[in-house]
Parts: sequence; structure tokens; C-alpha cells
Amino acid sequence: MCIEQQQSVVLTRLLNKSRHSERIPLGGAWESVLVLDCHVSRLSWDPRNDRIRVLKRVQKMIFIYITLNNVDEARNIGRKILENKLSNCANWFPITCMYRWEGKIEEEPEMVLIVKTKRKHFPAVEEIVKKSINYTNCIAEIEIKNQRKEFLEWLDKEC
Repeated sequence: MCIEQQQSVVLTRLLNKSRHSERIPLGGAWESVLVLDCHVSRLSWDPRNDRIRVLKRVQKMIFIYITLNNVDEARNIGRKILENKLSNCANWFPITCMYRWEGKIEEEPEMVLIVKTKRKHFPAVEEIVKKSINYTNCIAEIEIKNQRKEFLEWLDKEC
């Protein structure tokens, strides 16, 4: 078996253990992207010492979707999250909410705060929200399947 075939077999075995993988031939050497639960790792086969080495590991981004009563809550909570280096960016915007409450259908304005962050920061973000308000709201993680590389690098740098 030639070295390139050996590389392919070893990387394929490794990558088959992950949820998603992609193998790309680059100039005779194999380079692969391995996606784990919360990391994207760039791997490269080094034929000189017959090893796979990790070139880069970056945490995957998630959105945290948070419903709030008004713009002041969204601004204050967003600022606390950024000050605690739990996110690199937060957005808020008005929505109209319709919901069931005590047997009646209600409709009222709300604010949505979207926090762009890493999965490991969810508990800390949730804690900041809970300490900032005294009512039941939605705090939900949205998994992001694809994201711009430059945005991930900015996220990784800031939090």
C-alpha cells in the first residue's frame, strides 16, 4: 500500500468515528476536516513521522434565542453578556408574540435577543438572563450548521 493509500485508510477510520467528515486531497497529501460535537478540527497527515496532527481547533458557534419584554432588558442583558466575554455579538429586534396563558390567547409586543456564542457558554448566558428578569421566558440554543470562517475566528478571539 502506498503512503497516500495509508493516509486515506487511517484518516477514513478516524473520520468515520465522527458525526460528519470531509476528505480533501491537496497536492498529494491528505487534509481533512473533522467535526466533533463542539469542535471543528483541521487535521493533516505528516508522512515524515507517520502521524496525524491537529492544525486548528475552533469551537462551533451557536445562537441563543432569548425572548424579553422590552428593549432596555435586551440592551442590558446583551451588554452583561459581552462584558463577561461570553459572546462577540448580540442582536435584538421587536416581534409580536401570541401565546396561551391560563386558558386565554394573549398577544403582545416582545423583544428577541440573539446571542452569538460558543456552546460551552450557554449555562453562563442563561444565568445572566435569569438574574436579570423575574418572569418565565424562552432561552433556547439554535445549532448553526455552517458559518463563515472569519466570523468563527472573531468569535474565538473575543470569547
